[in-house]
Amino acid sequence: MSALLICLLLGGDLVAAEKALADNKPEEAIELLGDLADADDADVRAQLVLGRAYLRLREYEAAVDPLLRAAERKPDDKQLMRDAAWACWGASANAGSFQQAYLEDALRYARKSDNAKLVADLLYELQRWEEALAAYDKVEETEANRLFLKTRAAYCLAALERADEARVAFGAALDEALRRNDLRAGYELAFRGKQQGRYMAALDKRIADKPEDVSLRLFRGYAREAARLWKVAVEDLRVVYKLAPAHADGRRRLARSLVMLGTKEQREEPLVEAERLARKELADFPGEPMSWATMRWIAGWRWANRDIPRAYGVLRDLQKMDPADREVVLNFGAMARRLGKYKEAEAAFLQYLEIDAEDPDILNDYGIVKDGMGRRAEAIALWEKVLSLEEGNLNSLENLFTKAWEDGDRAAIERYLKRGTEEAMRTNDEGLQRRWRWFRDRLAWAPSGFGHER
Repeated sequence: MSALLICLLLGGDLVAAEKALADNKPEEAIELLGDLADADDADVRAQLVLGRAYLRLREYEAAVDPLLRAAERKPDDKQLMRDAAWACWGASANAGSFQQAYLEDALRYARKSDNAKLVADLLYELQRWEEALAAYDKVEETEANRLFLKTRAAYCLAALERADEARVAFGAALDEALRRNDLRAGYELAFRGKQQGRYMAALDKRIADKPEDVSLRLFRGYAREAARLWKVAVEDLRVVYKLAPAHADGRRRLARSLVMLGTKEQREEPLVEAERLARKELADFPGEPMSWATMRWIAGWRWANRDIPRAYGVLRDLQKMDPADREVVLNFGAMARRLGKYKEAEAAFLQYLEIDAEDPDILNDYGIVKDGMGRRAEAIALWEKVLSLEEGNLNSLENLFTKAWEDGDRAAIERYLKRGTEEAMRTNDEGLQRRWRWFRDRLAWAPSGFGHER
């Protein structure tokens, strides 16, 4: 039977499929191929088209079978071996317990491809550090791959815990990154190889000649920030902000560094500047994670310094921006109730409970707000609801115990004291255990509170 007749019977057009793949139209190639690659004795050309089309589409698992079947029939085709290795490597990413098997297959085909770099990369992926180090040494060094090879050698030596050799290798890789003016790679190498001072010193010299070079200022700012040198990090990032105000990461890191500087030096001015920057960032980019974290840090710092009104102001605005942020809602509720703004706290809790009606922490704190509003029965009902969801919830147990103690309800006092003490003992938290022992001891000299002593 002729090849043309087989193609017609199987409903595919191999020549057209090959052309479509050559024209970088992998989906069209698969469609034109039809069922031609499915049979056990399928034309190897059909298997190649199908496997390579899926490989082009990065559908690695689908590419494995046709490429491996083709590889069995064309064992001397080095490019095919390389493609089979790539397919197996790609398929390993989502292979679960079969990941190792896919990687081993990828390595086997890579060896057959005579591609030294692919072999080395797979050994590195398999964390066979000694073999990977030797394999990278066999890869021909060029201007294009020199930094990559030096970096991989350093990481292999570090993984092998050959500290002295790794330090030298990281230094050589860092020198190469700086020679190429690859500041990002240099930054990563400097911190991984513990050569931050060397990296920053190199940037110092360059900035002395080019004080308004944005890239140099940015990466020295990054390095200073990572080294917790907040004051000088701010200096660099302010220059970046002045020269390149559209650089988003520079703006956001400036705000974060200002917060850390203000916290370290216990100064208000840097925090005010940070808050202004972060608020503008969130206005332009709602929910931006770094700016959001900066605002939360500012709120926490103000709370720690007993500046409750300003902590409340920050958290109020964050809660309005995202009523579903659980931690913001909890912290806002705490600040609002301390200022007697019970209705605002209640509104925030009710809004969150529309999202999750059974969040124990939200319900517990809502109960505290209810109690503050004089709605004690509703507060107790909320704390009891928490215990129905988490029978060992120590926050609600403490609130219920306290209410029983305030009311002089001896039966309830004993009931909640017993449950709270038992739950505290189940934890490894000595502080909680000590707290409940203090509650018990207090009963000896104050059996109940608020004039209910009996």
